Amino acid sequence: MRDALLPDGAGTGLLGDLCVEVWDEEQPLQWWTLIDTVVLAHRPHRGDPALVDVVVGAGVEEEHAWEHTRPAQPVFKVFAGSTAGAAPAGQCLNVEGLFASRYGRGPVPMHLVGCEPAEPLRTVLGRRRKYDRDWVGLWALDRHGRVMYRHNVYLRIERARPSVLGTDLLDITLTDGGDQRPLAARPVWEAWYRGAPTVSLRDG
Repeated sequence: MRDALLPDGAGTGLLGDLCVEVWDEEQPLQWWTLIDTVVLAHRPHRGDPALVDVVVGAGVEEEHAWEHTRPAQPVFKVFAGSTAGAAPAGQCLNVEGLFASRYGRGPVPMHLVGCEPAEPLRTVLGRRRKYDRDWVGLWALDRHGRVMYRHNVYLRIERARPSVLGTDLLDITLTDGGDQRPLAARPVWEAWYRGAPTVSLRDG
């Protein structure tokens, strides 16, 4: 965890799979697996500069539909890996985004982190409802500008706020991210970002 937060870029920011457990005074009551976790931003905690607030992107795997509420004084423990006996990676005061049912839900939002607010985007943000039924294409580009992946979604914006990556950028939440989501395997995306493979691997 410390390596992923190094300010000099020596850490990759890739944390892989993590397990988050919510404990009471004696035992874990709830747990989730965060898949392909990557650090998006981090900053000192407002209440205690010795602590760090970390923003991550990850897929969320919930093994149970937790029905009971969290403890009055919960302890959040983070482990490297997704199985019991994994190495401890840290402990935190709170974890946002976990206490929401993921069963029988309607559309699942998509979070776009670090959007540059050029004029077309500013127009949409100024008149959101007008563009609710418009389609927008999200393209993943490699460093040469070639398209790696295309994903079409409705331009229905639920929220826009200054980005965790900097105040000159925006983080935008789309109400419905669609069914065919981009792959969450960030190491694969980073490999493709450097350029499309030049060698084809075949069986045998």
